[in-house]
Amino acid sequence: MFTSGFASLRPHFILRICSRKTCITRNKRISCSINIKRPLGTAGYLQGSSEFHHSKSGSFYQDAPSLENQFLGDVFLTTSLKRILPSEVFNDVSCDLERFGERVVGEIYQLGYNAELNQPKLQQYDAWGRRVDDIITSHEWKRLKEISAEEGLIAIGYENKHEEWSRLHQITKLYLFSPSSGLYSCPLAMTDGAAKILKA
Repeated sequence: MFTSGFASLRPHFILRICSRKTCITRNKRISCSINIKRPLGTAGYLQGSSEFHHSKSGSFYQDAPSLENQFLGDVFLTTSLKRILPSEVFNDVSCDLERFGERVVGEIYQLGYNAELNQPKLQQYDAWGRRVDDIITSHEWKRLKEISAEEGLIAIGYENKHEEWSRLHQITKLYLFSPSSGLYSCPLAMTDGAAKILKA
């Protein structure tokens, strides 16, 4: 009895909601015909706007930017080093920076790109719930570590091959390395700070 009574109330309830529209009852289903006006400026309302209704694929394409040797391309950097450094020091340093600039746009750039896609992760627990706190790094991240040691990105500033100009050589090399390093310049900065404290 309750069910039949509730069912008898449903049409009245819906009709009250749709009191301003035309409602048709068929087999206990009620549908409302509603006329919606298109807002000004939408497709189909203004004549001639149908050409923007669907996206269109054309023949336009754009070449990806290519990274070139940043040391040779940065005129302000090269002229500043030439002005600040003694000539014999500049000749030695510029050869190293030019060679390193070529390595950056090739091997280092690709490693840094892949390192960004596979960033280091902290694994706090193993599969059995034991605390391990392992930092998982990719092959590219490990390779960037090796290259940093090979190029002396930290050691140059402390070996003092060029005496007081060694630090400038180191910072310039890091300047070329950092944008393409996949953020490996972050642990290098911490290593540099630790080395400075130990030396003091």
